[in-house]
Amino acid sequence: MLGFSSATYEPFRKGHKCLYTSLLQYGMGKGRRNKVLKLTPAKIKYIIGAKTNNISSRIISIEMKVSIRTVNRVWGYWMKNKEPLALKKFGRPKTYLNDTDRFLILKIHKEQNCGARRLEKIIEHKCGPAYSSQFHSPGTSRKQSGS
Repeated sequence: MLGFSSATYEPFRKGHKCLYTSLLQYGMGKGRRNKVLKLTPAKIKYIIGAKTNNISSRIISIEMKVSIRTVNRVWGYWMKNKEPLALKKFGRPKTYLNDTDRFLILKIHKEQNCGARRLEKIIEHKCGPAYSSQFHSPGTSRKQSGS
């Protein structure tokens, strides 16, 4: 034997069929499964209330599971502006297409039956490069084809 006690593997024995899924359940998977904000409006209110009661940033950060720097940033914003820190939306900004653009994409897709990158080239060829560039969301960099 390797000298492992059976108590080490107890979570993996209770009805789990696969070691991989049980590892994912206990938070040892690759990447971020659920995108959530670490800093919520409730945590911001708690940080401001705790700092007004002279509780240290280190203790607050441990309780709220955020960094000390985040606690100090929330408190500094409160001291400067006398209003809670406004949270920004995270993730890629959404872009919406009008009906004519949607129908054009669907029509060409039905004709050609190809993926998005190839569709972009076809639309660019049929309608011109200015028309194709409007389908890109702002902030994405495009490779310029120049000679």
